[in-house]
Amino acid sequence: MRILKLFAVALCYVGCAAITLQAQTNFASQAPTADESPIYTAKQVDKRVSITARPQASYTIEARKNDVAGTVTLRLVLHSSGKVTNIQVLKGLPNGLTEKAIAAAKQIKFTPAMKDGRPVSTYAVINYTFKLG
Repeated sequence: MRILKLFAVALCYVGCAAITLQAQTNFASQAPTADESPIYTAKQVDKRVSITARPQASYTIEARKNDVAGTVTLRLVLHSSGKVTNIQVLKGLPNGLTEKAIAAAKQIKFTPAMKDGRPVSTYAVINYTFKLG
């Protein structure tokens, strides 16, 4: 699967997460059903999605106690309605960090991508990087 970077922001201090937003360019296995609107890649839209607010994923007490660090990678849809949907874990972490990343991703606020003058849904991959110290 080829991935095209769209947006990168590093928030690298204790208790915070670094987020990399990427568009997925090959999702043939997840084609929408007849009752769903199509989901586009970044190359297929006229105006890309704009993130307006992205909450940080916090550490759990257990993860801090066990010195867990690393990256949680999520694949999701930034829906034309302005909601984050279809969250899938591509790479997780133990001690509740995957769940914290999912909860943070659900709270992302954005302006949907545009195609032919109307808002459309787009695929994205988001990384939450957890660092201690």
